[in-house]
Amino acid sequence: MKYFLRIILLCCLFIHPADIFADQWLKGDTYTMKIFDGWVSSTTEKIEGKIGRRKIGRYNVTYTSRINIKESCSVEVLEYLNCKNGISVLQRDSLIYKESKKYRTIVWKKDNFSLRNVELHSIPERHPETGELESLKQKKWYIQGKKSLYVVIFSANDDKSYGKWVSKVESLTKTLSAHS
Repeated sequence: MKYFLRIILLCCLFIHPADIFADQWLKGDTYTMKIFDGWVSSTTEKIEGKIGRRKIGRYNVTYTSRINIKESCSVEVLEYLNCKNGISVLQRDSLIYKESKKYRTIVWKKDNFSLRNVELHSIPERHPETGELESLKQKKWYIQGKKSLYVVIFSANDDKSYGKWVSKVESLTKTLSAHS
């Protein structure tokens, strides 16, 4: 009986409403990816009613995001259309991070489902209204599809939110499904 109660308690700890995937999906031109319940569209997407588009280098790129307002963190997906070899984007970004003066820490890693991933921690800056020191923490995954490159970006304003969500967001990136 004692072990049974412990198992139930452990199950309750692991199943938390904020961790449940919603029936909602982030959608781009060539992908879908699950998103957490309660994370909302960015202001731009709400106003315009569509995902963002821009040109980065020689690629047309779509941009979509979801924000957790309570915890000041976000998930963004950049979709580099018709990018069949993401190494060029990865190399360009690597140079940008290295040459930028805004990052205190840059840590590159490999995993089993992306070309590479990188953790970026910015140099703390004073908030213009509160005067408090703030730094941005990000983790980016570069995922190569057959026809496009996907860059999933998780950003948080504090260590607590970053630590709480980074592994959960990594599980989201694994739900990214590229369409032909």
